[in-house]
Amino acid sequence: MESMIRRLVLVFAAPILFLGCGEAEDSAAAPNYAVVTGACGDTRSALQSQTSAVVNGSTSWSSSVVNLSAGQALAVGAILYRDLGWEHNCTATLIAEDVVLTAAHCVADEVTRVIESAADVRFAMGADMGSKDGVVNVSQVVVHTGFVVPMTGAAHDVALLILSEPATNEVPSVVPIEPNCNAVSLAGQDVQNVGYGCTDGDCYDYNDERLWVVQDVASATSSDFVVDGHGVSGVCFGDSGGPALWTVPEMGIRVMGVLSWGDPDCTHQDHFTATNNECDFIDDYVDLTPVVSCVDIDPLGECSGNLLTYCLGDTMYNVDCAANDRVCGTDSTGQKGCLDSCMGETSDGRCDGQNAVWCEGGQVRTRRCAECGQSCGWSDSHSGFYCL
Repeated sequence: MESMIRRLVLVFAAPILFLGCGEAEDSAAAPNYAVVTGACGDTRSALQSQTSAVVNGSTSWSSSVVNLSAGQALAVGAILYRDLGWEHNCTATLIAEDVVLTAAHCVADEVTRVIESAADVRFAMGADMGSKDGVVNVSQVVVHTGFVVPMTGAAHDVALLILSEPATNEVPSVVPIEPNCNAVSLAGQDVQNVGYGCTDGDCYDYNDERLWVVQDVASATSSDFVVDGHGVSGVCFGDSGGPALWTVPEMGIRVMGVLSWGDPDCTHQDHFTATNNECDFIDDYVDLTPVVSCVDIDPLGECSGNLLTYCLGDTMYNVDCAANDRVCGTDSTGQKGCLDSCMGETSDGRCDGQNAVWCEGGQVRTRRCAECGQSCGWSDSHSGFYCL
């Protein structure tokens, strides 16, 4: 097991948009069709506009996953160690004005379980550890009693740093991010991970910048969940203790997990300790917001934008409908679900006679090729079917 620390170094009737050279069609021939006039010979960009960018070590977060404020971003900081000359070696999150959440193995020896003295660690805030916004001393280090060595998994790999003063005394704009205590299923969801760790598995030198990466949750249990970088991106050594962030319906942005251990190449699967399994421990030091349980969720499901929330038994599930080019809405039976907003049309499109028809931005669009002296056909993998 490689801990991530190295101390050595329903169908909607969607509106259809016509793009043509002439005037709008008669409403009897095309009810609810809005016409957008375009220039002959133009190109469509529907396929490109619907392709999500890959986030890999970005200096900013993905607002589609967590719409953080600048103050909340400051809550993600680094742990400084006296024996490293007050350099950082782990990541942590301010969860209350004077309480920081991190991994137990960041402050307890992985062989002897000897816990760091409070005088030997500090919490630093800022996007760059080369020019910190503020540093706060620690008055107490508390490791979960269930953390055992040698480590055999991610369960209970959590610890709290009790600060000697509120973090706002040093950085007035910082806003804590609470841990999640809700029983939600993250499997299949994208989470926002962040830390100050190495930028490659060789890890010859630690990184000073706070970097963000979006990863999907491959699997989840009651005690941990696994994210997958698919050989492209991921968290690494020095990111240990850092948060996996996600927007909990009706609750807001929460710390869903704490980075525990993972693949040494830093681009495949990594394990996070699930915070909702550790809330009894955290609650002794932080006044946590009451949880949202399935008794609070409408039996028919709920929509928050395009996020679908529903319950099966006592387990809450959340689905990002937009990830599959669908929208969260109500079907004919009153049930909430991810609905086809384009009535079966795809982003590739098709030819309907001499009209090009495709789905873009949740709307069915069409271009009347004949009015430009063109015919409908396959353009390329970038543009799909269009006027040629």
